[in-house]
Amino acid sequence: MTKRGLLQEFRAITSIKRPAQRGYALERFMVDLFRAHHFQTTPNAGAAKPRQVDLFATRDAESYLIETKWRSDKLDISDIDGLRSRLRRVPAYVAGLLVSVEGFSESVIADVVANAAQPVILLSGGELERILLDRESLLRLLHRKKDALLTHGEVLLDAPLVQPKPARRKKSATALPASPAEFVWPDGHRSRVLDCRGGFGQFVFTQEIPDIDWVPAAGVGVTLDLYPEIFSEQAVLNLIDTLASLGWATGQARWSIQQSSQNWHGLGTDEFTAALPRWAERASSEDSHHSEELCYTDVCDGGFYTLTAKLAAHKSRLASIVNLSFQLQGIPLDLAPLMQLCKAIGLHEAVYFRPLEGRSITHSRSFSTGRQIDIREVAYIVQPDVFDLDFDLDDEDAGPIANMRVREWVTGIVIENPLFGDPELARSEVELELRPLESSELVICNLTHHHPLDYEPVIYRTNRVECASSTSAQLYALSCDWEPVEPRSRIRDLIPGEPRDSGRHRPRPTAGL
Repeated sequence: MTKRGLLQEFRAITSIKRPAQRGYALERFMVDLFRAHHFQTTPNAGAAKPRQVDLFATRDAESYLIETKWRSDKLDISDIDGLRSRLRRVPAYVAGLLVSVEGFSESVIADVVANAAQPVILLSGGELERILLDRESLLRLLHRKKDALLTHGEVLLDAPLVQPKPARRKKSATALPASPAEFVWPDGHRSRVLDCRGGFGQFVFTQEIPDIDWVPAAGVGVTLDLYPEIFSEQAVLNLIDTLASLGWATGQARWSIQQSSQNWHGLGTDEFTAALPRWAERASSEDSHHSEELCYTDVCDGGFYTLTAKLAAHKSRLASIVNLSFQLQGIPLDLAPLMQLCKAIGLHEAVYFRPLEGRSITHSRSFSTGRQIDIREVAYIVQPDVFDLDFDLDDEDAGPIANMRVREWVTGIVIENPLFGDPELARSEVELELRPLESSELVICNLTHHHPLDYEPVIYRTNRVECASSTSAQLYALSCDWEPVEPRSRIRDLIPGEPRDSGRHRPRPTAGL
């Protein structure tokens, strides 16, 4: 039955004067409502024998024992006691659903909170109307109610009676992943955030782009786009916490935040959540815009995903155009992780996989400017590695940890962008996929072969650019390689606070926020 037909059916029931007849009509209506949402329904089910129930509804892993009432007054404690006696006769995964058009007494609400271990969901007539008027989703509403009860011991009911608390940052029980890499400047300064001149354009530099087309079978990948109802910075941060708690965040996360004349590029999920609230620092310049854009990306099983949004650059921190886009090899056989994520962010309907139009990654020659590029490294991306020193087997007091030492390896470099602010560079010389790069003063390149941080001097050369797109973001994995300058020389380890004498000037941008 269509939503319009359900609304007409419900309104027809309101005109029935006899309570018993109206109650039977409500039972039939609930059957139609749950069938319209693809539940398997069994009216007058015997699941709680010897007692009968109005309706038993099942969809995938969700099962509800449903009792409906349409009396002239609110339901009291005796009504919920009757439903609980039936729930004791069914498996523990079955939740109770008590429907009352006229609402519930305070004693019923208190009982639901006190007995959350045997969950009973309360659904009022006002909420039914909102579902029928397409102002609320039945599936999202049921999940939110059940999650609030089991997780927080709260009853979500009509807004005038019990209001959900406004979105605020809750301390995550899961530690947010940190990047093992960091930026290191020639003077020894270290940070996981790099800032430079730039403009708007939702793109991000990433360590690698998983090739979702690199599979034995023919065909192209798929995209899954989620548009969560997020309207504030706090809700964005809560979404990141949710991704981390469900295992979708890793130490490979990269991100960027863009203002009208400045860009910030960062490493790691934890650094992103620390940087995002510092909007006032980013908006302090005279030419700052009233909004900023963010682009966050991470790898996942079978591909990668991006999170993009626009945020107001003032204390309201209103969020808009929030998109979570997954790029995958195909539709996974096990959909449970994605289903769990969708439920956690309140999305149950109108979510579909769509095939991509072509290959996910395009390859370009190094910036494609048709001329030799002078590589000027501004900073390094370094990552620690542990290697063995001399291990004295006769020393019983020295354990393996005492005989280990950390060496840092350069895994990437930050260079001046030859496409930025070059008046002699014709736009036609730049490939279409690379044009968003024109808005950033600096670019981050990955080294094809790593070298120790204390190994100098070397010459860097760019060799290729990989580009991929999600629905609302552009990803770049720029790579370069190096060769030693003869004679090879070893210099002292880089000590924070002491400049390195590399024999040539390296410009240093302002680091961090």
